[in-house]
Amino acid sequence: MADIEKRIATASAESSADEPGTTIVSIEGELDLSSVSSVEAEIERFLNPAPTRIVFELSAVTFMDSSGIAMLLRVAEKVSTVAIRKPSPSVRLIMGATGLTEILEVES
Repeated sequence: MADIEKRIATASAESSADEPGTTIVSIEGELDLSSVSSVEAEIERFLNPAPTRIVFELSAVTFMDSSGIAMLLRVAEKVSTVAIRKPSPSVRLIMGATGLTEILEVES
């Protein structure tokens, strides 16, 4: 049986030319306890000054645990609007199971 290499989450962000005041943060890989601190540190760079809106593009996130959820909620405390764009099936499942879809805006 071949070993499956764990894909550590990475984040990149850019300002949206189409939506002034919006920063789009793309995350890929596994967003869990082992990766959330480095992802959050990358996101912090884009919070000073805080944009009006942050959109997390999560289509390439293969796994997210409670530490990933907590990170999203910490960002939501600092920014007026936080949206989740194109959550992967596994992220959509965890968001629905935890009620996160009731707190954060979800874009398909």
